[in-house]
Amino acid sequence: MGTPAPTKLAELRAKTDHQLLQVILRELDRALTMAKAAANKASPLYIRAERTYAKVRPLVSRVEAVSEDERAKLEAKLKEVQVALERAAATGI
Repeated sequence: MGTPAPTKLAELRAKTDHQLLQVILRELDRALTMAKAAANKASPLYIRAERTYAKVRPLVSRVEAVSEDERAKLEAKLKEVQVALERAAATGI
């Protein structure tokens, strides 16, 4: 007989969470690159980075089935992007 449905569901959830985590990290990497390249808050790169960050931020709470290390990496990347955006906003005012 097959695996019980709850186990299959848990496996699917873990796989989906891992894939979502990878998408979020990739988008945060893009946002970080744009924020670091932005000359100031009016820069198109800054605006795109800020939009990407705003789009990804709410998704973080949806990622549940990840290890503590993955969660820490995600939180660190979020903070890094936030700091880069703050730094870019403070320059060239």
